[in-house]
Amino acid sequence: MKLNPRLSLPGAAMRGTGCSLQAAVACRCLLPAWCLLAAWCLLPAPLPAQLYLNSGHIDLNVAFSAEKAGGEPALFGLSAHHVSTLSGGATVDEPIDHTVFFVPDSGGKFPSAGGILPFLGKTGQPVWLIPSNNPPASIPWVGMGGYGLASSGLDALDPIPELTGNDTVPAVRVRFKGAITPAGADFALWQTGSGGTPVLYFSNRPDTGAPQQFGLRSGQHIHFNWGFSLPGYYRLRLQLEGSLDGVPVAAREVTVDFVIGELPLYEQWRRTGSRFTDLERATRIVGGPLADPDGDGRPNLLEYACATEPRVADKPTAANSATLHLIPDPAKPALATPGLAFTRLADPLLVYRVETSPDLASWSETWSSTRENNQAGWVTVPGTAPLSATAPRSFFRLRIGLVE
Repeated sequence: MKLNPRLSLPGAAMRGTGCSLQAAVACRCLLPAWCLLAAWCLLPAPLPAQLYLNSGHIDLNVAFSAEKAGGEPALFGLSAHHVSTLSGGATVDEPIDHTVFFVPDSGGKFPSAGGILPFLGKTGQPVWLIPSNNPPASIPWVGMGGYGLASSGLDALDPIPELTGNDTVPAVRVRFKGAITPAGADFALWQTGSGGTPVLYFSNRPDTGAPQQFGLRSGQHIHFNWGFSLPGYYRLRLQLEGSLDGVPVAAREVTVDFVIGELPLYEQWRRTGSRFTDLERATRIVGGPLADPDGDGRPNLLEYACATEPRVADKPTAANSATLHLIPDPAKPALATPGLAFTRLADPLLVYRVETSPDLASWSETWSSTRENNQAGWVTVPGTAPLSATAPRSFFRLRIGLVE
């Protein structure tokens, strides 16, 4: 890993000169009485989903691989099973951690449907729905499928008659374990029973009495109503469970992501102008957050955070880099505390973390910002203590990632 060159500068302020995914970039400033060594880096993590699906018939496809003779353990899997225009109309199974379902206001928003169902929203407020039947073409029609994958079907599992009503067909239990939602938001999954009565399966509200589970038979295809009471980002936690010959196999927890209302700012940035084609956005090698298509050392997520372009190889400047400053103590002019200054975007899904270290070996987080705290503009984060003859060096590290 090539680090940026060390700088020797007069005076009391320094500029960071780059960013790195693997190590801190070091800058050096020689001061009259002691040496200040400071470091900063931008580390994007975790990876965001790359493929946004907002139309067409898509099934959450459950697969199961039984234990192999060589000792490979039994494993559940979940994928987004759909017809892909990026693959010439072929039916594909996208990894679920690479996929997000986008429900825009157009087609998905029902302005005053809140409270009509007792488990979703407030009376007279809007809700966002994916209906179980005949959804608008502008939103994804999300169902569940027990198709499995090649040599990874559900046929080896035991039936679950208490959930499916069938004591002969193999099945998997799909359990709702909770959700990350916008503050105060409701999520629900239900079907419409006889006479229009809702049959609730999942709800993040504790007062609904939802069973928080259902059974999916091998080969079955089923649709539900998906409901969201507020716009924003939702991450649903599902657990896949089953048994072989009466013995439970290891359960697997998976997450399913939905974006309701508007695309996240980072995704809007990726779609603006000619930064990336549809195909490039769907592939991590070019459009992914860690990809660096212009080869300037800044991966895409850092280009976004630094307000630079992913197709233009450019050098960091004072306007798009972190800078180090010495903050004097008015009461003790001989003492100064180092501080890290950088530009923050008003993106609620970005996470900023400042870490400090006395020796580059041990790091401590001293400041963080995300969600509504992310206000646009310059931020200066002071260090934990002034520089002195006994503590002549201070290291800073800035991490920028996405909300998990």
